[in-house]
Amino acid sequence: MFQKILVPLDGSEVAFRILTQARRLLLRSDREIMLVQVLPPTRGSHPDPDVLARVRGELDRIREGFAVHAVRASYRILTGDAAEQIHRFALEYAPDLIAISAKGQGVTRGARGRVAEEILRGSAVPVLLSNPLDYARNEELQFRRILVPLDGTDGSGAILPLVASVAHDYASEVILLHVVEVPRFNYPTVPVSIAERDAMPLIDTYRTRLGIRNVRVRIALGSTASVILDAAREEKAELLALTTHGGSTSSPSPYGSVAQQVVAGVRCPLLMKRTAGVTVPENSRARPSVLWAG
Repeated sequence: MFQKILVPLDGSEVAFRILTQARRLLLRSDREIMLVQVLPPTRGSHPDPDVLARVRGELDRIREGFAVHAVRASYRILTGDAAEQIHRFALEYAPDLIAISAKGQGVTRGARGRVAEEILRGSAVPVLLSNPLDYARNEELQFRRILVPLDGTDGSGAILPLVASVAHDYASEVILLHVVEVPRFNYPTVPVSIAERDAMPLIDTYRTRLGIRNVRVRIALGSTASVILDAAREEKAELLALTTHGGSTSSPSPYGSVAQQVVAGVRCPLLMKRTAGVTVPENSRARPSVLWAG
């Protein structure tokens, strides 16, 4: 499923942590890793040559580290606005996954940073977003428990092949969470037993599509976003995997109202796939500004 993985870096120690945290996902000989770092122009339209040389050295060392494990890795050094250039490159390179180590906690613009925000907003391919500051410096993520919220639509089920791929790599337990949306003032007028009875045919379909053995089902009533966040905490989820249809005419959020709340409040790493509502800036459709290919 993940044959080509794009890994944006910015030269910071926090950004480099994705290489350790997603080590098992990246270090497979059947995968192709593309490292991308964007430098701001400082002299006319070109970065400082000393900075360029230093970044080349860092990326060469990382590439050689992948080669030791028989993993194909290469890199591109771009120049310009980081989010815009990553968008341009991703459109051209067409990865199966973007793996990025975001800064801080939560995924709001202020906490995670503008680049992570823009990648989530505009990526037409799945994004794995880690929480580097919530883990020890050299800690590898294990993804032993993956929580997958499902709402009964084909869109929400689109995440299942990606979950199956991660679960295969990590021997994960997958928890399928079906939420019956019940407004707080009506709760609990719908008995849980009836909700379970009505949901099980759908859950069985999801199980079949997932195609792995270690699957558990959790059905809950309540406000969808709150139930998802509570379940992630209670299950000690090590990865939350979900789809989003994007914003609607009634919501300015690029994620949609439920996904916005979940993305902002979740503490574990996030695997997100957008099924609609991708907003790619028009200027991101131009060719990326490549300074160096290695």
